[in-house]
Amino acid sequence: MAKWKFWKKADLNRESHSISKDAPGFIKGKLTIHLGKDPDWIWNLKAVARRRQDRDGVYDIRIFNAADAASKQIKVRNFTSLDSHPELILFEGSYDKRKNSVEIFHRTNSLHLDRAA
Repeated sequence: MAKWKFWKKADLNRESHSISKDAPGFIKGKLTIHLGKDPDWIWNLKAVARRRQDRDGVYDIRIFNAADAASKQIKVRNFTSLDSHPELILFEGSYDKRKNSVEIFHRTNSLHLDRAA
């Protein structure tokens, strides 16, 4: 008799969200190089991500400054926490784990960052 895996069924109807955490290091490094921003500022940024349902291994990512959120008394718990506060989003894009690449969009321009490059 096959066992029913109750935890798998819940995942079918739920969007996968990550909690707020440090932005991936290779993205921070590329942002520092391409934008010429202060590395200390870049390295203090946080990120939230969600898995795309239509593409395996691809995640949407939002990068924000946790200090800005805290000063406005906004708790960023997951990806959708920023839906009602788009002004906090500094960079937004997608990350493809299989290709090891990320595409990041800023207010004024977009960057295609390759992990291997």
